[in-house]
Amino acid sequence: MPKKRNQLTKVKIGILAVVCFCAMLSALLQEHWKVGFLPVGGKNKSVACVVIDAGHGGPDGGAVGIHGEIEKEINLEIAKELRDFLTLSGIEVIMTREEDISIHDKSAKGIAKQKASDIRNRLELMEKHPDALVVSIHQNHFTQEKYHGAQMFYGKNNPNSEVAAQSIQDAFVKYLQPDNQRQIKPGTKSVYLLEHATVPIVLVECGFLSNGEEAALLNQKEYQEKIAFTVYCGIVNFFRQQNGVEIKE
Repeated sequence: MPKKRNQLTKVKIGILAVVCFCAMLSALLQEHWKVGFLPVGGKNKSVACVVIDAGHGGPDGGAVGIHGEIEKEINLEIAKELRDFLTLSGIEVIMTREEDISIHDKSAKGIAKQKASDIRNRLELMEKHPDALVVSIHQNHFTQEKYHGAQMFYGKNNPNSEVAAQSIQDAFVKYLQPDNQRQIKPGTKSVYLLEHATVPIVLVECGFLSNGEEAALLNQKEYQEKIAFTVYCGIVNFFRQQNGVEIKE
């Protein structure tokens, strides 16, 4: 029984530490982020904004993991955790979806047309927020099980995309995957959002569902929180770089 109380105390201390950190960070952001971060189209923004895109959803499940993990479910859980971290820091958050749905037009019939409509509507939502950073959460999959580790892909239509991608990739190496040697890469024409978005956009491949060990981790709540916090740190560092804000870690 004393052991359980000790474990509970550790959990409470951990939560309190995160809350205190976020409160201090929020104060710093509100004080210093008055210039706006490298605005697109000449507009200043008093509050940083992030559009979080939980990839897939509804009839589109995305990749299926080696143990049967469903990509859309993992994407959404990480996206919601990331939303909470950003919100606590005073950052405006817009979600493309907050439940297991597709955001296709009602007139779209059939899976193919619904998927096409869904991705166009996601892009339209992103483009309505030209001062925002877009972070699209996904899971990787390959034919060989040996591959693992997070990797960032970025849109080529905005120079901030590459900067943000590198910041998030660096965060993974610093906080979660010190042996990760993956390099950020520009998106190809096969990734609709990266090809067409004019706003800063990063596609976060959190890990490989085709790798047994990593797939099991990605399906765990605790690891999803670690992924979300790592992405959050990369985003905060990106905003700090753009504004010259000094935030002590």
